[in-house]
Amino acid sequence: MTFQPRAALTLAALVVVVTTGCGRLETPQQSAIDEPTSVTIPAREAVAEATPSPTPTEAPPAVRTITGEVFYRERIRLPSDAAMTVTLLQRGDSGDSVIVRSTFTPRPQVPIPFELEYRTADISAGASYGLDVEITRRGEVIFALSDPAPVITKGAPQSGLKLLLRRRS
Repeated sequence: MTFQPRAALTLAALVVVVTTGCGRLETPQQSAIDEPTSVTIPAREAVAEATPSPTPTEAPPAVRTITGEVFYRERIRLPSDAAMTVTLLQRGDSGDSVIVRSTFTPRPQVPIPFELEYRTADISAGASYGLDVEITRRGEVIFALSDPAPVITKGAPQSGLKLLLRRRS
């Protein structure tokens, strides 16, 4: 049997109400001590509380997120028409294939935070994955990673990434 605070409070309130006469008015000469009081406490009803039941095998979330921030060493603000593209790649001997790509307008100063959602169904435990980031303006690359950063599998992180972008001419 487990202790349930809500049931104990309800029971205590019931005892107070019953022992005080359920709202009955007493005259000043009457005393609650003079009269014997019998209290009938109803049997405690089973209270179903929403408690998460542990499941032996929980399915991983269908979508996960890679998070981090990028920066560059130059002391310049990005132009207002700059775009940042973050791409998750599956790395392979025959080349890289795109899993998911997201392009957005970055804030003008570093560090620039990012989030990239991917479907867990697209990830294979034995494969290697990399994250590529580039900042462009009017289709020309201004800043980019030298090489895609390892992510997700083989001990590589998927959160808290800090990626240094290099200036491109």
